[in-house]
Amino acid sequence: MHKLILLILSILTCVVVSGQQDPQFSQNMFNKLANNPAYAGSNQAISAIGLFRSQWTGFDGAPQTTNLSIHAPIDRIHGGLGLSVISEEIAAFQNTSINLSYAFQTQLGNGQLGIGLSVGMFQSGFDGSLLDPSQAGDNAIPTADVTGNAFDIGAGVYYNTQDVYFGLSTAHISEPAIEWSDGQTQQLNQHYFLIAGSYHELTSALSLNPSIYLKSDGSSAQLDINTNLLYNDKFWGGLSYRIDDGIVVLAGLELMKDLKNFSNVSSNINLTNSDISKIEKALSCSKDKSKKIPDILSKAHFLISKRPIERDERASLALDESGKALLRELTPFLEDATWSREGLEFAVNTCLDKTDLKLGQVVQPLKAALSGKMSTPSVFDMMVLLGPGEVQARLCDATHSTTS
Repeated sequence: MHKLILLILSILTCVVVSGQQDPQFSQNMFNKLANNPAYAGSNQAISAIGLFRSQWTGFDGAPQTTNLSIHAPIDRIHGGLGLSVISEEIAAFQNTSINLSYAFQTQLGNGQLGIGLSVGMFQSGFDGSLLDPSQAGDNAIPTADVTGNAFDIGAGVYYNTQDVYFGLSTAHISEPAIEWSDGQTQQLNQHYFLIAGSYHELTSALSLNPSIYLKSDGSSAQLDINTNLLYNDKFWGGLSYRIDDGIVVLAGLELMKDLKNFSNVSSNINLTNSDISKIEKALSCSKDKSKKIPDILSKAHFLISKRPIERDERASLALDESGKALLRELTPFLEDATWSREGLEFAVNTCLDKTDLKLGQVVQPLKAALSGKMSTPSVFDMMVLLGPGEVQARLCDATHSTTS
């Protein structure tokens, strides 16, 4: 009975293997390197992930898939390197792929663009000794252990900002043919992948992260529609719906590395204990979703910046004469405000009501005055953390500066 079940699963698997559908993980939003080499190094830190999937638990020969991925940025090559290993067992079939990825990373607009290439080896095997072919009457089924391998190539592009990400990639570009040791061949069909997602703040502690994952071999396609809720940048849970397949419940805990560890290994950034303390306060208050260390430091940079604040091009444009005039109208309301997020929101809203201004008109020059950048945490969080004295001093500097 054991060998019969394996034989049935193997025959059914032959149909799937003939199309060579690559493994698909439900938690694909955390597994981008497995299908897109352009993701390598995009986290600006050494990143590693391990995933294991087991289906049809309790059945002999049930599918099992394991994926181990690691990638890191390397400044000398203007990008990142990554390694992905995927092992899949289905009945008597065993497939293993090992791919080395390189991605050229460059800034594009408000985000980062990666262009990647992967090279590696795909090995496929069939252990016929596990089966009893006499029960199926098919002498073409191997009765011994046969294996074969082929050189494999993939490519992709990946773009991400603080709020969205998007990727396109393809695997098995040359559609290599695996020649097994018994003379039979197996062709790897070219596959195409699309991933996209975004981050939306719902409250100060809760964010919504929807995403999609589309995989196709040109003749068929699978689409996952995912959504995750992230609480306090640590706990997350959600659902994934695979069209015409099923629903998967997702849950997890996300851990961030201690900033002190990063300061010890970075040769480009020197953080004092006071700076680290300020950044940790900013992270506890900020609703930003970034987990990349350079992005974290960039968002918290307003706390450790010294006056006069240096401004980038966008911030300088926001602090034109009309922007300075808006800050002059706002300043008296902040002087009388209760220094809490609620008190500052009340003061700003009072100013808006009395001046017929819109919040967006005030926020842009306020960001420029407080941080010198336009990509920042909430202006209310920044003001709370800076304190009334520092906020008033930075506003005074901004409104009295000379417009270039």
